[in-house]
Amino acid sequence: MDEKLNIKPDFLVIGAQKGGTTSLLNYLYQHPNVFHSGIAQESNEVHYFDLNYQKGWEWYQDQLASKDELKKYQEKDNGKVLIGESSPYYLFHPHCAERIYKDLPNVKLIILLRNPICRAYSHHKMEYSRGTDDLEFDVAIHHEEKRLRNEIKQMIMNENYNSYAHQHYSYLERGKYIYQLKEWSSLFDKNQILTIKSEDMFDDPDSIYKEVCEFLELPIISLNEYKAHNKGNSAQIPDDLKQELVKYFKPYNFLLYAFLGRDFNWEVM
Repeated sequence: MDEKLNIKPDFLVIGAQKGGTTSLLNYLYQHPNVFHSGIAQESNEVHYFDLNYQKGWEWYQDQLASKDELKKYQEKDNGKVLIGESSPYYLFHPHCAERIYKDLPNVKLIILLRNPICRAYSHHKMEYSRGTDDLEFDVAIHHEEKRLRNEIKQMIMNENYNSYAHQHYSYLERGKYIYQLKEWSSLFDKNQILTIKSEDMFDDPDSIYKEVCEFLELPIISLNEYKAHNKGNSAQIPDDLKQELVKYFKPYNFLLYAFLGRDFNWEVM
């Protein structure tokens, strides 16, 4: 960049993937006090702190806005204006919490947590439809441990190693939310983190939108429409497999409920 224009995001929607992150970010972009770059598209994810961190801060600036937009942003005098982005791999990536804490220690973090069974199924449907995974869901989850074996170790040993399997085939691992939330909560103050049950946003987006506005200290408004973006496949999981996954996730969910002091009741499907 020719000019020394610098901007730091005020908030990040860090996950979980297939939890409604795209919808929430687009709701926020409709708020008059939230900056929406012309670069940002409906499904755009910057992926700076996970996949592109080695490209540096100036690269990140270029993804958030053009130089002209940055300049106009810094010259704005119309009250409080926030900027943010959403990359749902941030929540799960092993280096993101520390990177974001180092670069953005005061940022506010928004986390949407969806029933891990529905999340895993929707995640797989997305990968399968894109051709990035040719295994059926039941086969893919039973091969997941083998596919991910040693990937975390390589990522820890080499910060620039981007694991395809970790990003695309982590159907069950991403749903063990308790481990992810503990890591983020060990670095950031609890007042910087808002955790939302995705199903609450799907059922009552207006109430959740107002809660997010309050969290970000924005004027509380309602939108005329809450359009769902990147809506996942609604096909049903076979009952026998569903019950197997209910049993699988139960201990992780109960640890999460205890940590948050709230029962999401995901065992009833």
